[in-house]
Amino acid sequence: MTTKTRKHISNESLSSALTSHKLWIQSASDRGEQAMLGDCELSYRTFGRINFANANLSGTGFHGCNLHGADFRGAYMQDADLTECDLGHADFRGANLYGVDVTGSYTAGIKFDPCWAIVGGKFVRTDERGPEWKANSAKPAEKYDFAFKFDIASKLIDAMKILPEKDRRDILTVVCKKFGVKVD
Repeated sequence: MTTKTRKHISNESLSSALTSHKLWIQSASDRGEQAMLGDCELSYRTFGRINFANANLSGTGFHGCNLHGADFRGAYMQDADLTECDLGHADFRGANLYGVDVTGSYTAGIKFDPCWAIVGGKFVRTDERGPEWKANSAKPAEKYDFAFKFDIASKLIDAMKILPEKDRRDILTVVCKKFGVKVD
């Protein structure tokens, strides 16, 4: 297992980046700058209802942070470490969550697109077609695309091997319901 080396950022630099990001959001990107905090070490901080919308947080370490109610909508978060965090009521809709680890985190009330699921403490993609694709609006040929469904099911089964039987059944029930497959 390799350990990720992250950049340490001072409280002053972080505060400046977040102030500029807030201005960037409020001005629809006319003023300020998008937060570029990828691969930064931000662990054990209290952010609360911070607005990280559309920020670059790829590979960022948030281990042990209070992010209760944080706004991560549209953020690029691939491989971020959100282990042992308070993520209650955080909003991840539209975010890139590939490889994001939330093991040991409080996740009650979090919001994320239906194309994601938390399996074994990590976000996994359940719909490779993207959050805009809806099964009910698909063309008939796509709606019953067996190969697509089999591929998704295979990926989930592989990822779920570490989970207890009851958790695996609950997840499969949700996925099957999404694809219109009856589960006895």
